[in-house]
Amino acid sequence: MRKHRRGSIYIMTLGTALIVGMLAAAGLLAVRAQRRHVDLTQDMLQARLNAQTGVEMALFRFETTPDWRAQLATDAWNTDATTGYGTYRFAGIDPEDGDLLDGEFDPVLLTATGGSRSAVQKIEVKLKVRHPGLNCLKTVIHSKGDLVFDSSTVTGNRAVSSDGKLTADNGSQIYVDAEAKGTINASGGSVFHADTTNEGDWPREMPAAPFAYCLANGTPIDASDLPLCDAQLLTNVAMADATNDWSEFGNCTLTLNTDQSQTQWCILVDGRSGPMDGPSQDITNSIQSGETYAVTADAKAVSGSMNMRLSLQTVSTGGGTQFFSGPWVTVDSSTFATVAGSLTPTWTGSLIEAKWFLESEARSLAFKFDDAGLRVANAPAGTLAIHRTVLSPNSNPFGAGTTNPQGIYVVDCLGSPISIKDCRIVGTLVILGNDKTDSILHGSINLAPAIESQDPSDTNLPILLLDKDFCLSTSDTDLDEGLANLNCNPTGTPYEGSDDSDKEDTYPSLLNGLVYAKGNLSVTSSLRLHGVMVIGGKTTFTGATVNATYNPIYYWDNAPPDFQTDPVIELVPGTFRQKVD
Repeated sequence: MRKHRRGSIYIMTLGTALIVGMLAAAGLLAVRAQRRHVDLTQDMLQARLNAQTGVEMALFRFETTPDWRAQLATDAWNTDATTGYGTYRFAGIDPEDGDLLDGEFDPVLLTATGGSRSAVQKIEVKLKVRHPGLNCLKTVIHSKGDLVFDSSTVTGNRAVSSDGKLTADNGSQIYVDAEAKGTINASGGSVFHADTTNEGDWPREMPAAPFAYCLANGTPIDASDLPLCDAQLLTNVAMADATNDWSEFGNCTLTLNTDQSQTQWCILVDGRSGPMDGPSQDITNSIQSGETYAVTADAKAVSGSMNMRLSLQTVSTGGGTQFFSGPWVTVDSSTFATVAGSLTPTWTGSLIEAKWFLESEARSLAFKFDDAGLRVANAPAGTLAIHRTVLSPNSNPFGAGTTNPQGIYVVDCLGSPISIKDCRIVGTLVILGNDKTDSILHGSINLAPAIESQDPSDTNLPILLLDKDFCLSTSDTDLDEGLANLNCNPTGTPYEGSDDSDKEDTYPSLLNGLVYAKGNLSVTSSLRLHGVMVIGGKTTFTGATVNATYNPIYYWDNAPPDFQTDPVIELVPGTFRQKVD
């Protein structure tokens, strides 16, 4: 019995030892498995870090290797490079067309592979290339010379800056940040309502050759093909072409006559049934609402005497038939007398028809007339005019009408002043060699680029390049097609995707893009800017109301050719992801 107990105890002890041994072995296996799992996790994390190193090295290689696209296309960097804790490599494709070599600004889809022992991790990210601009484009208005605000108000969303002094005087109210290398001073009740600072990189870098691209790629408009501000708006005014371009207003007959006033010929008007019957000329395409015109004619009664005057008749969709008349002037049969006046036609809606005509007060006697005229009143003599005009890649009304696919038009004024008024310009207007004193951009102006793109493979361009001193005096009143008597979105020049043949639309009076002036710039009246303005000389705002909205595209994304710095390659936000084969 005692031997049986000792045997049972032995068996139990042996079984317990076996169980303990099995548990110990299992524990050792678990520890080893856990260690392998930890090692694998660490390797995976290290491999992911190595893949991130691959992305960083790719950006470094792209910035320091001029032919990086060719290297990437041949998989030059798609071989393992060692780090202290594994390897990395990277490769890339063009996600748009698969060709890395057909566009220097095409995007790149980059795959970076990291390895650590047996672990492999891949990261995929999209890269873009942007072409930033010089730091003179960093503020909404930058003046290389002094920047002066006199009796002016400035609102906007970006700072103004000057490489010289920045001053506000005579009650100016500046609601944007102001930056200057020199002193910043307010006087005469003026207030800088936002921050002012002298900190920054001074002087700001200006373009070395701001006109180069546009001169190389632009279409010239000869100064001789531009009308003058005081141009004669009637035709055949000296009757050298018989009665051509003249027609009867009412019941009368027109006959060429040799009686002389200022010229060799005149026109005899007889067979009149009433006092309004007389000569007329169609001026429908020559006038605009609200403009004052000087009207003239020399007149002579065939017999006796009568009172005469010049009138304009307009027919519009909103105002119907209207008459605008000058003062009565007595004429007799002894000599030609000058009949003249200043008339300001106004209408609503679109102009259907307009006529210049000469009438008498009561009698319907025959008379002769010569030396007729219709001009913009008080227009400066000898000043080139771009008035009531649409310029675009598909529209050029001057000279032979040669258009430019980028909308770049170059005018060399040859020393004459130029006036730009009530226009819509889609593209780039380059003004060279203008008179420094009397050149002006005024009225209701809508300027916009032909292309505005963040993609550096597209060519952004300025809207206005000025070679000499200039004055801006634009209106805050919309450009109204009906009042300007101008269709501003004809076929081929759409506005917000729409073109038509009517004169019923309006457009904001706005400089929507980059404006560069090489010389001094003076700004009066109203200025609405959505873009950037850079001035190479002194800038003076006098009595101006300025609303300046900054467009960062010209500085940050895609600067115009002559305003660029080196391209920058960067990650596209939101495209960074782990790639699984």
